[in-house]
Amino acid sequence: MIAQGLGADPPESYAAGGALKTAHAAAMHGVQVLPGLSWLAAMGVRSPARRHGLIRLGVLGYVAIAAVALYEVTAAAPPSAVGLPSSVLLVAGLTALLAAFGIALAETFRSTTDRSGVRPARR
Repeated sequence: MIAQGLGADPPESYAAGGALKTAHAAAMHGVQVLPGLSWLAAMGVRSPARRHGLIRLGVLGYVAIAAVALYEVTAAAPPSAVGLPSSVLLVAGLTALLAAFGIALAETFRSTTDRSGVRPARR
């Protein structure tokens, strides 16, 4: 698509139009990750306020990850040359996203087992 839009050969078009590929991929995978978090939270988190808080935490973490990807691409820095502020933001974003998933998963597991650790029978 890029080659047709630029009217060039594919190698030339990726050099000219493919610079935002990493940022595009990071942002587009949010379409998969965040609904998954929402579904997991809906399965086991009983309180709507807590569910919304977990989803906000996940969104905040994902936005941080996508922002780092966009910054690195627009700064024309190779991925190996990530600076300290970008590294801190990336780790904070990953931590927030993984914490949201971990809490949602733990509460889903807790809600599907009783106190003895045995899953209740389905009716």
